[in-house]
Amino acid sequence: MTPRTRAWAWVVLAVLACAALGLAVFGGDVESNDDRAQRLARSFACPECAGESVAASNSSTSRRIREIIQGGVADGRSDEQITAEVLDTYPERDLRLAPPNDGIGRLLWMVPAGGVLIGAGAIWFALRKWSTTPRLAATVADEELVGRMRASRRGEP
Repeated sequence: MTPRTRAWAWVVLAVLACAALGLAVFGGDVESNDDRAQRLARSFACPECAGESVAASNSSTSRRIREIIQGGVADGRSDEQITAEVLDTYPERDLRLAPPNDGIGRLLWMVPAGGVLIGAGAIWFALRKWSTTPRLAATVADEELVGRMRASRRGEP
């Protein structure tokens, strides 16, 4: 495979990977109101429980948060509006289980992706360097030495 063909193969692979990632993130079916309410409930931590989401908890506070979420979904409010209402109702601490997707939160989401890209780039450069390093050719003396060693192993003088 020529270097140009190999480069095009990598470009096609990168485009396919980006397309698959885009479909995974942005594609999909339209979710029902119940599914949306469940997704939102899973995105908040129970204020009274350790390590449980609002969706998994059965505490009175979690039930109240689920009611807020279901009311917001039924009223047709956006996820951001519902999140703001929950956070305004319980301002003691940030109940979001995932960092927000703005400001410093966006940076928190980008750091792992950047690390993966940097690692993949380093591997690509290393493999490219190793594949272009010229191989040493055997000298006549090397060939004679190998011939003598092979002959001695076979029992020939």
